[in-house]
Amino acid sequence: IGGGLIQPVSHSIIPPFPLLRLISLNTRGMNDYMRKLMTLNEILPHKPTVVLLQETKIKESEIPNFIRSWNGPTVWSSTQSSSKGVITLFQKDSLVESLSIHDEGRYTISSLLWHSFTIIIVNVYAPNLLNEQQPFFHELHLILLDIIKPSDILIV
Repeated sequence: IGGGLIQPVSHSIIPPFPLLRLISLNTRGMNDYMRKLMTLNEILPHKPTVVLLQETKIKESEIPNFIRSWNGPTVWSSTQSSSKGVITLFQKDSLVESLSIHDEGRYTISSLLWHSFTIIIVNVYAPNLLNEQQPFFHELHLILLDIIKPSDILIV
């Protein structure tokens, strides 16, 4: 990861509570220790509320080692192989609930209670092949229809 990939966005409207800081990053693999360390070192200075990592390529058996390096709730989906994978990281003390996890490392759906708002966060690593995308997004759409309430805020 090169320096300066993550740029803060400034807003002119000041909400009555802290901004939700969200970072989304396709990591293109975090299988080795240095790659994980570089990714976290790039993310941490921005003090994110939520971090969405895609294409982590971390095997399910290696997830506990990774999440020990994060000081907050995590929701993840990976496979037995070194492919696909998503991890959603939340800041310390966040009230988070895992709502749905794809068993092949393609998505996680979580709810975050943020200053009396329920925010549904969907972390997606979609299939690359066009013939797999339509059924994938159809399945995800049906799951979201069951989860989302009118008062929820949705971030995908």
